[in-house]
Amino acid sequence: MVRTAKHVLAKDYTGQVLTLVNEKTHKPLVVGQKVKDFRGEVLTVVGGQAPHHSASTGRVHVESAKGWATEYFPGVVGAKWMKL
Repeated sequence: MVRTAKHVLAKDYTGQVLTLVNEKTHKPLVVGQKVKDFRGEVLTVVGGQAPHHSASTGRVHVESAKGWATEYFPGVVGAKWMKL
C-alpha cells in the first residue's frame, strides 16, 4: 500500500486555496509532520486555518508529545500560508 502525504490546505477569506509551508524552504507541511516551536518543543501538525481577513496570518493546529492540542500563529513553528 502506498501512503500519500496529506498537505495542510484551507481556503482563505477570498476563497483562494492556500497550503501551509515551511517559511525557509517553502516545502508544504503535511499532517503528522513533526515541527519545533520557538522554544524547541516538538509538536505534530494536525491541521490549520487559513487567514480569515487581510490582516490575519491564520493558524496551525498541533498536538504535543504530552497529548494536548492547541493552535498557534504559523510563525511560532516556522510556517506560513501560501497560494497553491
